[in-house]
Amino acid sequence: MADVPLCEHRRVELGRLYCDAATRRGERATSETFNRTCQECRVATIRAAHPCVHLDIGIELTEHRDRSTLDAYHLACRVTKIDVETAEGCTPECPHFEAMEEERRLSYDAAANMREIAAETDAARRAGRRLDL
Repeated sequence: MADVPLCEHRRVELGRLYCDAATRRGERATSETFNRTCQECRVATIRAAHPCVHLDIGIELTEHRDRSTLDAYHLACRVTKIDVETAEGCTPECPHFEAMEEERRLSYDAAANMREIAAETDAARRAGRRLDL
């Protein structure tokens, strides 16, 4: 099993994994998550690149029998209360930008790096399997 990067949004309750960033809206929406879903999640990558405390991120998880899928990311600014299509404007140039504490930013950087390495390893493993055919 591949390592799943630490995430402040993931919690364990009665042996099940849940995501506190999940919006839980919609008929098949869920907050229950699985290792594979967490490995694919880009919240840490978005946070690492845009470390503003006012950037709020939510995700849509949809339940599918024995698993959940990550279907969408939602970004908004807590100060302006406006949807943000991409976090590209969440930089020190924004008049509302407030950097998150360094320890928290470093944890997002570490999680984002772990996800990148895991994705590269997974891609290399899949490419190796194709070559072995």
